[in-house]
Amino acid sequence: MWIIQKRVWKRLDIPGPRGLPVIGNAFQMISQTPYVQLHEWSKRHGNVFKIQMFNEEIVVLSENDVMREALLEKSEDFAGRPFSWRINFVTPGGDKDITFRDLSQDLKRVKKIAHRGLKQFGDGMDRIAILASDEIQDCISRFQSHGNTPFDPRESVDQCITNIMTVLLVGEQIDKSSHEFQLVCDLVKSMERCGSGGLGAELDMFPWLRYFGNESFEILKEHKSIREKLFSDWMNTAEKKLSLHSDETRSRSVCEVFHQHYKQGEI
Repeated sequence: MWIIQKRVWKRLDIPGPRGLPVIGNAFQMISQTPYVQLHEWSKRHGNVFKIQMFNEEIVVLSENDVMREALLEKSEDFAGRPFSWRINFVTPGGDKDITFRDLSQDLKRVKKIAHRGLKQFGDGMDRIAILASDEIQDCISRFQSHGNTPFDPRESVDQCITNIMTVLLVGEQIDKSSHEFQLVCDLVKSMERCGSGGLGAELDMFPWLRYFGNESFEILKEHKSIREKLFSDWMNTAEKKLSLHSDETRSRSVCEVFHQHYKQGEI
């Protein structure tokens, strides 16, 4: 089957970097910045090229018009999600999660429920922009505090985006000095470290590596533990808030909307 697959892909005549037998380009992608390597390949092979990660062939799009055609004009053709052992390990339900499930009527229904949660902040983007403005101003202040001294903006930007997202999820800001916010940041960092195409991809191909002291697996275990604690706390908080509402149909966050529909057996 592997030989047949290789022959089919060769007939597609998609350019791409040469890799090692079986391993492909995996070692070239083991990096904290795989997007830099992908950018270099795009300059050499064009806006549409393919790479090989072990026995999996991946087509990479790196130009706005090409991505628009694939994701908007031909969205149903490109709406699938690849199986990932890592995602199935860290996410309850695995590929049934809203982020990683394939296109289906169930997914469309769950997305509509999520949109209802976002609408608690008002129609359109104006209300969300107002909610985000405090975080953005705080991020700008951090930048200005460095004066003319060079600095890495990544942590400040990550914290800004993280708190905006948590406001949408739980309906309130999380104190940046709190243990809860530190857990959220740790959750994001652990997924950045081994949840993309670089470090950690070996577990999708060889899950048994987890029995041999694999570093990526240890990071994933930590990620799973943090995720379960945070999401459990958030859903418990959502349940308490819903019990205090005089109007049961009124929710104030995405978590509350999901919890309502879960209790009603709709998800």
